[in-house]
Amino acid sequence: MENAADALKMGAWVLIFVVALSICINAFGQAKECFETILNNADREYLTSYIPPSGNTQRIVGFESIIPSIYRSFKENYKVVFKGYVLYTDKGEDIDSIDLIINGYTDDVKEEFLKRILYGENDPRFSTPDAQAYTASHFSDIKFGNGLYNLIKGKMFKESLGVYDPNETEGGSTSTPEASKKERRVITYEEVV
Repeated sequence: MENAADALKMGAWVLIFVVALSICINAFGQAKECFETILNNADREYLTSYIPPSGNTQRIVGFESIIPSIYRSFKENYKVVFKGYVLYTDKGEDIDSIDLIINGYTDDVKEEFLKRILYGENDPRFSTPDAQAYTASHFSDIKFGNGLYNLIKGKMFKESLGVYDPNETEGGSTSTPEASKKERRVITYEEVV
């Protein structure tokens, strides 16, 4: 009889342990989910510039708003266009936009590409032998100017948001079927005089 009572006590303690363990695992799972939600919302608030609900897709911005938009362009997959500015020259053609999907670079190369566009090839950080070798191996046909940062610093720009079809040709036609079209965001900056 004593053994049966001890067995029931041990069974009860095992049951209590399993219930307590389940509660702890559930609490940690909810804490992790809550932490991720808070972190994602904080990042979204930090990274996103909201447009007023009036339908206006233009605003006046300075370089302090433009630089983060450029860095986000390759993470959020959109195109940035600067009217009246040459960002770099590729195979003799002046390019006024940043569209990293077309270039097909990896994330690390995209980041280095953006740094060279922003700060120019004469920046001291790109004059080391390693940096020059990296530029020659990855961007051999590209000539970077003096850097976009120096050109836009202290100026104001009109920022316009829009959407474009990357498969569309200059005449407005595309060979892509309507069901397969993928539109992408485009941000256009035009200097305000």
